[in-house]
Amino acid sequence: MGYSTVAMASVRHLRKAPITEAIVDFRIMPSADFQPDSLHRAPSLVGPDYPKALRPQATEARVDFKGPTAAASIRDLGFMGLWLKTQDEKTIAQFRPDGFTLNRLKPYTSWDQLASEALRLWAVYVDLTKPQTVTRLALRYINHLNLPGPAADLDAYIIEGPRLPGATQGVITGFRSQLALEYPEGQMKATVLRVLETSIDTAGRSLLFDIDVYRTGPIDPRADTLEAALLGLRDYKNSIFFEGLTERCVRDFE
Repeated sequence: MGYSTVAMASVRHLRKAPITEAIVDFRIMPSADFQPDSLHRAPSLVGPDYPKALRPQATEARVDFKGPTAAASIRDLGFMGLWLKTQDEKTIAQFRPDGFTLNRLKPYTSWDQLASEALRLWAVYVDLTKPQTVTRLALRYINHLNLPGPAADLDAYIIEGPRLPGATQGVITGFRSQLALEYPEGQMKATVLRVLETSIDTAGRSLLFDIDVYRTGPIDPRADTLEAALLGLRDYKNSIFFEGLTERCVRDFE
């Protein structure tokens, strides 16, 4: 693998962004009088854009060993919340006792649409739960970037990519790296996962680029405070994404 210097990508909107899932996640400290059953009112407050409702079932399996025998038991963990889906099931709103999550599956639309919808539905969640505070606010983007054929030089696409040791000959066909980042000035942290794998679309190589940026609380649950916090997370996510890729790589997604 070569050691040539390549230009990292500049931040901009990508019309064909390789995002397979975008997630906005709010974790909360509930009010003292919160009743989980209040979440059953969510469908009527959200409106007709989410006609499909699911109630996930959570159970705990346990095996107890008593002498030479084993006894299995299953315990119902109770009400875990409601999942509301759009007709095409590309957008999913999770109303849970411990928080609210909005998932947007491929095709991604835009940040403005994602953020405005997350905050709209968050207002519904606040109306139902009256949380004391937000304990964790996160933005996660899962990207899959199809790369050219198996002999492509990863340095042409990935900044600070993996390297072969010394003068070793060969082609890197797989790697996995995970970074834990902290940005004290911005009160943010991030977990960044990069995995070189086989593409399910082209049978060539694909780069999984999974970026989870977050802030821990307490954070004021009011929409204006959260909107500013989300913008900060978006900017940090963009910095990690674009500065981790070359212009040559990003150009394919404009």
